[in-house]
Amino acid sequence: IRGPFRSRDPKDILKEAESYIKSGTKELLLVAQDLTGYRWKKDYGLSHLLKDIASISGDFWIRPLYLYPTGIDDPLLDVIAGEDKICKYFDVPLQHSEDKVLRLMRRAGSKKKHIELIRRIRQVPSASLRTSFIVGFPGETEEDFEGLIGFVEEVGFDRLGAFIYSKEEGTPAALMKGHVPERVKKRRFDKLMRLQNGISLEKNKALVGRRLRALLDDEKAGRIYSQAPEIDGVTFIEGGRNSISVGDFVDVLINRAYDYDVAGEAV
Repeated sequence: IRGPFRSRDPKDILKEAESYIKSGTKELLLVAQDLTGYRWKKDYGLSHLLKDIASISGDFWIRPLYLYPTGIDDPLLDVIAGEDKICKYFDVPLQHSEDKVLRLMRRAGSKKKHIELIRRIRQVPSASLRTSFIVGFPGETEEDFEGLIGFVEEVGFDRLGAFIYSKEEGTPAALMKGHVPERVKKRRFDKLMRLQNGISLEKNKALVGRRLRALLDDEKAGRIYSQAPEIDGVTFIEGGRNSISVGDFVDVLINRAYDYDVAGEAV
């Protein structure tokens, strides 16, 4: 994606959202190159837009995706916490934990600021935190990677995606020194994902015994508020076949946990 950011007129967004809801849509996903950068004039930002979408009548979810860490402020957190229709799901691409690597990536922020932001997010009741990291970025040393591993162990993200750095011609990173060998990048990726598998399983085990609302995506599975479509796990649902249809919300008593998925009984 290239060129300057542009924000759409909120009237157009609200009109589109309302048309989806009227046609039966049960989940609205807001996504942008930098969703927190949304601005319409000086006094209307993402928190205002979310609040206005939540005011549309109907039974539906709102799921904001790709919230830059430097753009998350208290008004945004307050709106997400206070509006029942907004999923308490925070998709925050941190990219790395170590200050040196963040500087090489030309990313604002630091490990200290990351930790402070995570503390604030987790003050939102039932907050589910998702992030993504890049391993093997040019200049990432073994010490940097181990710092990332320690950070993930300390924080315990509910959801985590990782990407192996891939050289792209014409980018500043392609011209940097210190490119990491492919086998080292792969080893680091595997270690990070093994760690996250264990964390994810423990997070899912903590859901067992809870009654949660799920959106039925097909005849066998749906998603709870902490599962975004296509990028997270699913909730396998048993029972209730005669009373629920695809596209319906259903209450599910979670009774089993897996690495990335959970299962439960429709109640």
